[in-house]
Amino acid sequence: MFGEEPGSRRVIDGHIRGGHRPFDVRQGERAEMTFMNPTSMMHPMHLHGHHFQVVGISGQRFSGSVRDTVVVPAHAPVTTAFDAGHVVVVPPLPPRPHGPGMMTLVRAA
Repeated sequence: MFGEEPGSRRVIDGHIRGGHRPFDVRQGERAEMTFMNPTSMMHPMHLHGHHFQVVGISGQRFSGSVRDTVVVPAHAPVTTAFDAGHVVVVPPLPPRPHGPGMMTLVRAA
């Protein structure tokens, strides 16, 4: 995500909504995904159909809790790990009042 003003860009892996590329992982692979938040607002993130383990916040690694949603603090990256199974949809929760949310797919083959 970039910026906090209306019309600011929200991106996944550097791509704006509609221009994203799915993430490809192998079935059963333990994959990591880092949610970045350069804004002053916290943002909840969610993986549909999967639980994930929080394994790092702001560069500090640890063995954290397993959950399906994590609140990404302002100006802090959160790293998660999950075991790839079926297709995963990655949207933010809740929808933003000042623009559409982002989502992408994690494809497990």
